[in-house]
Formats: sequence, C-alpha cells, structure tokens
Amino acid sequence: LIDPSYALESNARIQIQYRLRIIENVNLSTYADGLDDPSVVAYTTSDFGGAGADGSATVRTFAKSADDPGLWIAGNGDSTDATLFGSVDGYMYATPVCAITRRNSTAFDRATNMNGGVTIASGTSDRPDGLFYDQIVADDILDLRRGRSGEIQDILQKMTYQVFSNTLA
Repeated sequence: LIDPSYALESNARIQIQYRLRIIENVNLSTYADGLDDPSVVAYTTSDFGGAGADGSATVRTFAKSADDPGLWIAGNGDSTDATLFGSVDGYMYATPVCAITRRNSTAFDRATNMNGGVTIASGTSDRPDGLFYDQIVADDILDLRRGRSGEIQDILQKMTYQVFSNTLA
C-alpha cells in the first residue's frame, strides 16, 4: 500500500481492535458513565490461550477525555503501558455503550421487593409485568453513548462521501 504521507509504499500498519466488555456491579447512581467507577480498570490484551478477549486486570483506571465526552482513556502513554496494553501509544481507549439494569432473584413483592422475580425456567412469572429476573428486555437497556443524534442512513451516506472524496477528518 502507498502511504499518502510519504508517497511511498510502506509495510508499517497499525491494527485497530475492538471488543465489548461486560463489567458487573457498577453503581450507575453514583457513576453514571460507568467507567468513572474506581473499580473499573483497563485489561491487557488477551493471548487468546483461553476463552474470552480480555487479558488480565491492570491497576490503570479510566479518565474522561478532555477532547471527547464519550471517550475514556487509561494509561500513561509510555513504553511500559504500550507493552502492557499491546498498543502503539501506551493508552487503552473505551467508549461506554450501554448499561443493563437487572431484577433480583428474590420473589416479587409489591410492598418490599418491586425489583424481584423468578427464573425463566420456572415457567410463570410472579411479576405483574410478566418479566423474569434472568431476562433482559429493551426497557432494561440504558444507552450510554454520547453524540448519538441523526439518522444512521444520513450519517453513513455522509461518511461514505467523505471517504471517497478524501475529506474524512
């Protein structure tokens, strides 16, 4: 491939990898973005020797980017963190996608446990809305993404135009 910066063929490439990570027990009442919870840490990249895409937990927590309200960054930007994260710049980037509110496994009670329920396997819900504690429905999902306005078709059309006209910034 020709590197447009140098007008020369180059084999230097940077690979961008994405993964969705599930983080349990984040208190969204206190930490509305999820990643500001101090118990949420960056993980190393996986060696893919076992199941899952996560490596090992680090001591690096995430901080909100000063330039992008939907972006969170962990790391010091040094060679130690570049090795730790398997990144070229020593940072791990994260964007909160969604949070899922859950019901609990104690029986539903209108007076004392409005968030309870039984399992799907039990066959019959004890809740007035017919839901189970181990079920996720659309109303349980909170969208945590920032800047999510606009129709997807319009956005895709604009981005495609920018790619082909070499004006994507």
